[in-house]
Amino acid sequence: MLYRRAVEIDSGTMMVVTDLHGDGAAFDRVIQIFREGYEAGRILRLLLCGDLIHANVPPDDSLRMVLKVMRLQAELGTQTVILLCGNHEMPHIYGQPLLRGNTNVTAAFEHALSKSGKRDEIVNFLAELPFFALTSGGVMFCHAGPTHEIAVPVKMKQLLDFDHIAFLASVDEELQRYDLDKARERYAVNMGYG
Repeated sequence: MLYRRAVEIDSGTMMVVTDLHGDGAAFDRVIQIFREGYEAGRILRLLLCGDLIHANVPPDDSLRMVLKVMRLQAELGTQTVILLCGNHEMPHIYGQPLLRGNTNVTAAFEHALSKSGKRDEIVNFLAELPFFALTSGGVMFCHAGPTHEIAVPVKMKQLLDFDHIAFLASVDEELQRYDLDKARERYAVNMGYG
């Protein structure tokens, strides 16, 4: 892999799916179709373009789906089963809530992660997900439309090599310069809690 956040695809037929949002039945159909095509030699890769998690309506099979993708990657390889990072995977890397309207959609998955006993393993998996799949034919896949900044080579290189863990460490280091108790008090006052 040339870049940390991009998977390079140079050949083969690829099945592309996005935004399954914890829909276990739809996910199971996708996996069945992929498996049948893969075993018959008609489909070489499965590309899931992010937002695998956070069901719009119950039941939420997000945890089972992520674990299945991890198992499929272990079995078939990360060049065969590819999951891109979407905006719904990102909050679990940073420990931030994501709202859909007034609903915190990260809470249920965080609860499932905690109960699973695999929280660290899954969050580390999410933190290593690529942002892009780049084909030799010049097609770029990502979860959302690309920002205009990718036309600036320096900005694109930053995205292609981005390291969530290093970024979080730099933020933690920077926060050590401040009195966090005072910052929390100030935040509470600003938000109307204090």
